[in-house]
Amino acid sequence: MRTKHFSKKEFSSFDKIYKANFINSLGGIKCANLIGTISKDNVPNCAIFSSFLHIGASPALVSILVRPNTIPRDTLENTQNKKFFTINHVNLDIIEQAHITSAKTNRSEFDITGLTAEYLNDCPAPFVKESLVKFSCKYIRTIDIIENGTHLVLGSIEDIYLPEEICLENGDLDLEKAQTVGVTGLNIYNKVKIEKKLDYVHRIE
Repeated sequence: MRTKHFSKKEFSSFDKIYKANFINSLGGIKCANLIGTISKDNVPNCAIFSSFLHIGASPALVSILVRPNTIPRDTLENTQNKKFFTINHVNLDIIEQAHITSAKTNRSEFDITGLTAEYLNDCPAPFVKESLVKFSCKYIRTIDIIENGTHLVLGSIEDIYLPEEICLENGDLDLEKAQTVGVTGLNIYNKVKIEKKLDYVHRIE
């Protein structure tokens, strides 16, 4: 393959949508997740995100990046109001329904897509029943990114639900078996396939 160089001047002049797809794709394949929240009026909300970030395992902390709230951002507002959100892996069976949740709407995405809201273990935020790997998070705080107006929502993992069959001996999860999908850019969905499993690398002298 031939290497093509893009200077900052060049990629900054790209069409808005083209540039969003292009820059978003540079980070590689990311996990596609549906974030479940509930409004102050108890309307369930569901939105697709690819900006999930693992912060740490002990304590178990995660975050999602939310775009600037120059227009209403239900996920951000609901999380800050209700103090809980859920993260639900998108799998092969619900790609199209999950993708539709990126559209602007005044209705509940559960009603529009036919996905099923389910409530587990007293978590006020809805889970997506059709998702196989999902967990609830308690809201901790929002970190504002002043450079572009985005918001990093920090949460602690509370309850986890997943198929027992995907749990491997050392704690790894077989996400290929769970049919979890990844996303490149804004609209290219990818299968997860385990190519090789290697041993943990310890100190090398």
